[in-house]
Amino acid sequence: MKNSQLHTFYHPKMSVNPDNLTGYTQSPAKPKLLIEYLKKKGLLEYFLLDDNFSPLSREDFYIAHTKKMVDNFFDKGITRKILRIK
Repeated sequence: MKNSQLHTFYHPKMSVNPDNLTGYTQSPAKPKLLIEYLKKKGLLEYFLLDDNFSPLSREDFYIAHTKKMVDNFFDKGITRKILRIK
């Protein structure tokens, strides 16, 4: 069987500290929590971590979210107020 790793894009700056979460969601901490889980379970060796990538653009977020949600977030609109993000 071929030994291969799952190419994974991760940089510590893409996640907040799980101990400093405000609001109702853990989403901002999920990247860090996943990496910590993989380390704890001894699974990190199956992942090739790549931290050399450009930040996503607004258009990239349109792929997975509605335009209204993305625009509200980036423009500090309705969604941003609901999530209590400063």
